Amino acid sequence: MDTGAAFAEALIPVRHSVAGISLNPFAIGHALLLKRRNSPICGFWSEDAPTEMQLGDMALLVWVCSRSSTRAIRDIGGFWMRWSVRRISKRILRHGVLRTHVEIMRFIAGSFGSPRMRLQNGSRQIGAPMIASLQVAMMQHFGCNIAEALNTPISLSMWLRSILLDEKGFAQIWTKTDYETHEYMEELAR
Repeated sequence: MDTGAAFAEALIPVRHSVAGISLNPFAIGHALLLKRRNSPICGFWSEDAPTEMQLGDMALLVWVCSRSSTRAIRDIGGFWMRWSVRRISKRILRHGVLRTHVEIMRFIAGSFGSPRMRLQNGSRQIGAPMIASLQVAMMQHFGCNIAEALNTPISLSMWLRSILLDEKGFAQIWTKTDYETHEYMEELAR
């Protein structure tokens, strides 16, 4: 795994399209808003058990992610939002529900790209939700205000936080050599 290329992809993400609708990079605010609306997709990054996505869940996700997270938070629940979600639902039906589901899963999976890390001795896991940790890191360590933190793509915030942990000595980003050594050791163990 080339860490430089993976970081560049997180910094300059590819725009995804779901049911022909262009989406913004999946940001912290998108994740929080979908969690607030009890979207089944949240099981992907939280401790919730994943449940099946219905047409309305897909349309809501597409509506939320087709705009900046701060704009989605501001406009959620309004008349135009409900009208747009209905229009997106019809578009998903024409595009194909299964095909749309696959596109959504690729979009979400691609949004959580982070470096492989090795925890250093003495470091510990934290109990805070991952999304909250990323938002706090963006605000506290990288000088973002709340709107900037909410609009930061998750993949980029994961990379920035990982680099910070590496610099402070709490964790180490795996190099290609580390990864190959780990793979070799696992192969020997088999």
